[in-house]
Amino acid sequence: MKAWFFIADSLRQYRYSLKTDKMNFMLKTFDFLASLVSDNESLISWFCNNDDIVDTKRIQATTTADFVAYQIRLAVKGDFTQLRDRCARMIAHPPSGPKKRFMLDNEFFIALAEGDKSKMESVLRELTTPASIKRRFDSENGYSEGLISTFGVIYAKIAWRHGYEVVVDTPYIPSEWLPVKPLAHYDAHYEFLKREV
Repeated sequence: MKAWFFIADSLRQYRYSLKTDKMNFMLKTFDFLASLVSDNESLISWFCNNDDIVDTKRIQATTTADFVAYQIRLAVKGDFTQLRDRCARMIAHPPSGPKKRFMLDNEFFIALAEGDKSKMESVLRELTTPASIKRRFDSENGYSEGLISTFGVIYAKIAWRHGYEVVVDTPYIPSEWLPVKPLAHYDAHYEFLKREV
């Protein structure tokens, strides 16, 4: 599974090398799930440091999904100082309408920055309730819809990467995906990708 997630995200990285844009950073962040689950540090680092896919104005506005996507990037990198500051900004200027649901994500980021494992688990439980899954239905795609919580998996995996082995009893966050255990060798499978990797 990790090997195929690695190949999937290597293909995305290749696609971005051919043509990229700064639109919809949140969708790109959903794709990043594959890198996180693969535990391949090269792909994770590429995503966390590639500014060609980020609209610097949108990631500053607390009312955009891109703001939350950038929070995910900071959380993966372990930039907890900047993460805390941005969480405070979101509390001071919360989104309204459908994006108000991202206040729950903000709670996770605060818990992560403070090292509060029980709060992280509480947020993950709330994130994977039937009501929350329904509210975020538009965030899933044909591969994940009804099977996993993309946000839940990303956040749980981030917690594990920072040493917080969160445990949440839900089918929406596969526990087998959470331990951080990189493969001894990652095979890009396709010759054109092997030249890139």
